Amino acid sequence: MAKPVDYCNIALGDDLTKHVNLDKKFRSKECEKCGESNGPASRKCKTCGFVFYAKQSKKKVSLSKKWKLITEWRELLPPTRIYVQSDDHYENSTGQIVHIGYNNEFTITKLGNKGFTAYSPKVGWVFIDMIFCGTRKETQITRTIPTIWIYNE
Repeated sequence: MAKPVDYCNIALGDDLTKHVNLDKKFRSKECEKCGESNGPASRKCKTCGFVFYAKQSKKKVSLSKKWKLITEWRELLPPTRIYVQSDDHYENSTGQIVHIGYNNEFTITKLGNKGFTAYSPKVGWVFIDMIFCGTRKETQITRTIPTIWIYNE
């Protein structure tokens, strides 16, 4: 266990690293491509734009045997009970990946050509787009095709 630092006895302008044991690997992240030092929470290099890694969905779904993965969403009929998981995301100004996808249970209310409308008490009314996948230039939001499970009663 590290010895506590007596901040009252540190001189003005004194190098704090002499008093606190800070391992360099926790203070910065080195870019594999250009070697530039970046902040420890950086998702991409500030110099060359190299992406360190893309964080996957925070929530790993473990559904019981009552849920069945479906492949053809056009065959669903309202009011079908479903579970939707998507990994839609965007990159904020600091380079961090922000997840905005769905990981919730819904009830389908209406089918359309490109997806369906659904309702969840936790989320409200949503349109689940089942066609577009990619990044929109105007918003920089990366869309993924959601994974859908149907409830087997």
